[in-house]
Amino acid sequence: MNSKKKILIVEDRPNWADFIRSTLDEDYYCDQANTAIEAHKLINTKRYNLIIVDPNLDPEDTANHEGITLIRTVRKNYPNMPFIIISGNYSNEEIQESFPYENGVPFFDKHELDDIKLIQTIQQLLNQKKVLIVEDEETWNKMHQSLLVSFSVDIHSVATFTGALGEIRHNMFSLAVVDLSLKATKNSSNLDGVFLLDHLLGKRIPVLVVTEYFSLDLVETMYNDYNVVRVIEKSDFNIDDFKEFVNRILNSGHNPWKFLNPPKTNAERRDRLVQLVDKLLKNTQQKDLKRVANRLGDHHKEQKELGLSPKYNAFISYASEDEDFAQQLYTDLKNMAYSQNLDIFFAKESIKIGDSVVEKIEQALININYFILVLSKNTSESEWVRNERETVLYYKHKGKQIKIIPIIIGDVEIPPLLVSNLHIDFQNDYQKGLQKLIKTLTNET
Repeated sequence: MNSKKKILIVEDRPNWADFIRSTLDEDYYCDQANTAIEAHKLINTKRYNLIIVDPNLDPEDTANHEGITLIRTVRKNYPNMPFIIISGNYSNEEIQESFPYENGVPFFDKHELDDIKLIQTIQQLLNQKKVLIVEDEETWNKMHQSLLVSFSVDIHSVATFTGALGEIRHNMFSLAVVDLSLKATKNSSNLDGVFLLDHLLGKRIPVLVVTEYFSLDLVETMYNDYNVVRVIEKSDFNIDDFKEFVNRILNSGHNPWKFLNPPKTNAERRDRLVQLVDKLLKNTQQKDLKRVANRLGDHHKEQKELGLSPKYNAFISYASEDEDFAQQLYTDLKNMAYSQNLDIFFAKESIKIGDSVVEKIEQALININYFILVLSKNTSESEWVRNERETVLYYKHKGKQIKIIPIIIGDVEIPPLLVSNLHIDFQNDYQKGLQKLIKTLTNET
């Protein structure tokens, strides 16, 4: 019996398909498809362990991205299927910018293809699955890790919404274990775990919810509208039950959940998410959750209830390579900010020795009125900028009044989600750009 694992190569260029196959043939059984249609036929008749795909499957059409569509459709039925992207038309940055749900899929540039690294990546993807734990209570976090060790998985553990976003952007997870309520400060909790469900759905990651906030209506909503496989109440936690569902998810090649009423669009998903939060708030008597009800409403009232005072109302987000520009901008704004009652968060000045960088940034972002986004050729490479921007978009969706102000300092395209925002060009005339920014900041202050 042939024990070789099966790999499908989806590549329309015969020379590249032959090269990849010759590289892998000794250790793996390889099939090849020229088109997405051929690939689907093979996937429906054979069981593959991994798929290598070229995003562009039409040499005559450089805008073709059938390979990306293939990844998305296959993952609907095989959410744990590992993929590798090999492209000669797209860069890794272009994949991340244009196809955000495919972030975390290993990428190889045909012009710089390292066959040894390709083999090593395949070995890693086939030999070990990844599990994400999103839990802020140390005791529960350690217990989840101890129970998952027996499954020989690669465990990634975070305690915050922002940390989870960073993980799912750069990794492909077979399972996420999520607590719905994550601590915002030492004395309060928030609903970030609930809002994370929307992102996990977009990534097709199965979810086990382990939480102390529990109601039948809430469970039904999560089962019907999100990729939640099981909800376990902390007060009724059963180790065997937990391990049974982990085993079922990790060892199933098929989709382990079934949508009864799946949302069809991003807008519909987000509407359902708000309904989910409303339902959660209505069906729990937990004081911590009541204190954060205004996360969907008035920002300043929320801060008062949590015992916090807004410290910053403007935030400068920038790539580390652009620190000199950001420093000059911060200094110039600070010189006029005192009289205009503006408190500006600038990481280099606002984060002190001994501070938790993640906590300081999160606390600043939840307070601000203005998010100043420095855009240059370095921006797309900065994980910090991506996480800060996504966190702000998340808070805006929750109802916070945050104005995003992109400022251009290099030849760069504005990200699609920010095209409609007012942007300020600093490239040719710094002083003119500065005055326009000051006017924008002070008009509503």
